[in-house]
Amino acid sequence: MLSALKPRSLTVRLAIWYAGVFILFSLVVFALYYVAVGQILSARLDSELQEDMQELHTIMRQGGPEAVLADLQHEATTDNAEEVLYYFGTLDHQTLFSSDSSQWDEEGLDQLRRLSPYREHFADLEEDELHARILTAPVGDSYLVQLGESVDNHDEFLDVLTWVSAVALLLAILFGALTGWVMSRKAMHDIAEVSRAARDVAHGRLDRRVANQASDKEISELTSTFNTMVDRIRALVFGMREMTDNIAHDMRSPLGRIRASAEQILSTDNDLSRAHQHAGEALEECDKLLHMIDTTLDLAETEMGVAHSNAEQTDVSQMLADACELFEPVAENKQISLITRIVPALTLTANVSQLQRLFANLLENALKYTPQGGSVVVSLEPTETHLSACFQDSGIGISVEDQARVFNRYFRCDSSRSEPGCGLGLSLAKAIAKAHDGDITLNSSPGKGSEFTVSLARHPRSL
Repeated sequence: MLSALKPRSLTVRLAIWYAGVFILFSLVVFALYYVAVGQILSARLDSELQEDMQELHTIMRQGGPEAVLADLQHEATTDNAEEVLYYFGTLDHQTLFSSDSSQWDEEGLDQLRRLSPYREHFADLEEDELHARILTAPVGDSYLVQLGESVDNHDEFLDVLTWVSAVALLLAILFGALTGWVMSRKAMHDIAEVSRAARDVAHGRLDRRVANQASDKEISELTSTFNTMVDRIRALVFGMREMTDNIAHDMRSPLGRIRASAEQILSTDNDLSRAHQHAGEALEECDKLLHMIDTTLDLAETEMGVAHSNAEQTDVSQMLADACELFEPVAENKQISLITRIVPALTLTANVSQLQRLFANLLENALKYTPQGGSVVVSLEPTETHLSACFQDSGIGISVEDQARVFNRYFRCDSSRSEPGCGLGLSLAKAIAKAHDGDITLNSSPGKGSEFTVSLARHPRSL
């Protein structure tokens, strides 16, 4: 029942909340203002009564009770008898003078005289429609004076103030609710545009963007984040399409060769040697496919952090030196100079097997694409927070167009398709570097060689 009454529109809810908070704040302010004004009026009235009483004390000292009596009689004839009260008598309750008190609570007045004949005393007197403030005080040694003044004017002023404030509050509430509605509508308009764009993207319009025209910082950040997200989605979708095309291209050839080998085996009549040869070729192609699949799984595990738990303190200098020593025979066979410039005893927290694979992939690529008689330089040096490993070769280099895509899965340059491989080595190497809070950068010139620089954090947060 309550959920059915709850407005579903965020614009309406914001306007209601805005108006509600404004009403509560206004009521609190009005209550404080009302109390403050009432206290100020009461304090001012008390001050006036005290001033009159001090004047009577002065008259008593200078002219005696006759002068006080004459002054009170004069004041009683000039003031409104319904609004003021003057009483003058002795401490033994003998009345010498009293203004018209027929509208006043005489019993209450007499009680106040008896309660405070020897000290100054303020009191409120309320009877039916009359509300007054009474000051009772001794004057001289034997006399008592009582001064009273109606506060009806003050009450009327507070009533008028209440009505004026109520009308002003009502108008302010209407204006505040309207303002909240307009502001909410304006804010929701930009959010609604983001919602429409999201629906378009969900239906396949990956070129949809939201114009960032909002003046509000939060809405502007929302639209910018949305556009960045769509750009990322678009890049991933097109990357998946490109990856699928590359997978199809790279798997088509080995599958075709496997099929041809199987056909040759079936067509061979009692020639076991040829059958064994074709079976071996089929197994070799199957191994290539399995290697591609295993590397893909390793890459996915690395990106998801599955293998990050085996981190330990590692001597990277020794690891890289061992890797270069392992590839030394390959370099000698191609008459390539393998030069190492490794600063010793450099350590970091790392997954040993992943780091070994990273170095092996980069060394293998450098030697694979460097022609006979070339050179490969491997260096390792420290920075303040990272270790920097550089693999520089004098090989065929990479074109500017392909440099931005060499780290994509299954991507292979046209010049490298004649070489064995599946296009996952650099993707896996970059994923391993990212897992160690690092990165790989490439600097290459076609025909002059390439330089891959690996930056690894000494204390990666992700491990």
